Amino acid sequence: FDAHLALTNHYYVAGRITQAESHIRPCLSLAESSQDSDQLVSAHRIMGELAFYLGDLDCAIEHLGRAIEHYHVERQSALVLKLGDDPGILARPYLALSLWLKGEVGNAFKQCNEAIAEAEKFGHEYTLTQANFDTAWLHAIARSFESAKMFASKSIELCSNSKDEFRLYLGCASVLRGWVMTLEGNTTQGIKCIKQGMPLIEDTDAGICLGCFLPWLAEGLGHAGEIEEGLKVIRNAQETATDHFYDAERLRIEGQLRTHIDRDGARRCFQAAIDASRKASMKSLELRAALALHDFQLSQDEKVDIGGL
Repeated sequence: FDAHLALTNHYYVAGRITQAESHIRPCLSLAESSQDSDQLVSAHRIMGELAFYLGDLDCAIEHLGRAIEHYHVERQSALVLKLGDDPGILARPYLALSLWLKGEVGNAFKQCNEAIAEAEKFGHEYTLTQANFDTAWLHAIARSFESAKMFASKSIELCSNSKDEFRLYLGCASVLRGWVMTLEGNTTQGIKCIKQGMPLIEDTDAGICLGCFLPWLAEGLGHAGEIEEGLKVIRNAQETATDHFYDAERLRIEGQLRTHIDRDGARRCFQAAIDASRKASMKSLELRAALALHDFQLSQDEKVDIGGL
C-alpha cells in the first residue's frame, strides 16, 4: 500500500494523472481488503482528487465523501506523521470544489468552512496552509474576490513563517492573489505577483497546477491589453494541461482574448466552452460561459437567443 501511495503522489503532483490512477487503484483495493480506516481515508481522498481533475465530478464526490466517512479524528496525529498532512480535513475542499462546479453552491462553501475550522482546531501548519489555499481557490473560481484574497493571504503568511517544503503553496497562493489583483484593475502589480509565484510552482515540478494557473496568467495579460502574449500563454495551457475540470474555462478565457482580434474565433470558443461544461455537468461554468457569449453578442449588436442560452 505505502509503495503504491508514494508513486501515486509522485505522478499526481507532476500532473501525470493516468500513471497516478494506475497506482491508486491497487491502493484502494488493498484498503478495501484490509478495511484499515487510515488506508481507506487516504485512498478515497486521492481517488476523489484525481477524479476531480479529470472532470468526473460524480466520482469525485463519491470518493471524497467516503474519505470523510472513514475519517476518525482521534487518528489525526498518526495520519499526519505518516502522510505529512490530514487527509480527512483536506478531502473537504476538493469536495467543495466539485460541488460548486455542479452548481451546489451552498453546500460547497459549507464544506470549506468546516475544513478551515477543523484545521485551525488541529493546529497542524501544513494542513492549515493547504486548507486556506484550497478555500481561496474555491472563492477565486466563484469570483468571490475579497474572500479569495483573504484566504490566499493567510496561506502566504503561514508559508512565509515555515520551511522550504511550503514553497509550492507559497507559489500557488501568490499566483491566485496576483490573478485577483488583475481582475480588480491592478494589472501591473497583479501580473508581477503571478510571475513571481509561477517559478515556485515549476521548481516543485507541480505540473498538476499549470492547467489552471497558466490561464489565470493569460486572463491577467488580457486585462493588461497584452492580447498576443495572453493567447500564447493560453495555447501553452491547452497543450500541456492534463486535467479536464478546467477545459471550459480555458476555452472561455481564449474566447475573451479573441474578442479583440478574431470575433468568429471568440464565438467558437464561447460555444465550445458551453458545450464542454454541459457535457461534464458543470452547471456553474456552463452559466459563466453562456453569460460570456451573451455579453459578446450584445457587444456585436447581435440578436441574443436568451432561450437558447
